[in-house]
Amino acid sequence: MTPRYIFPKRTAIEIIYEILKLRGRHKTYIMGHTSLTFHQTIRYLGLLKKQGLISVTQDAKGHDIFTATVKGDDLMEYLDIVFNMLTGE
Repeated sequence: MTPRYIFPKRTAIEIIYEILKLRGRHKTYIMGHTSLTFHQTIRYLGLLKKQGLISVTQDAKGHDIFTATVKGDDLMEYLDIVFNMLTGE
């Protein structure tokens, strides 16, 4: 479920939530489905990787695949609860 945005512009938390929900995807897929620029995508993916919320593996062609870790899955569950409480769902 994609959250309804709480504020007129997405917050960093909403963007992080969207990225974590895209399981096992390439950087360009994440960039397109979150409507981020290349530099924003790199910045968010770097932050999530540094915090241990995503892991990076390679596909058969050697391209990076980004997947939520157990810690990232836990964060998604907490954010689901928060977004549901704030949007009344």
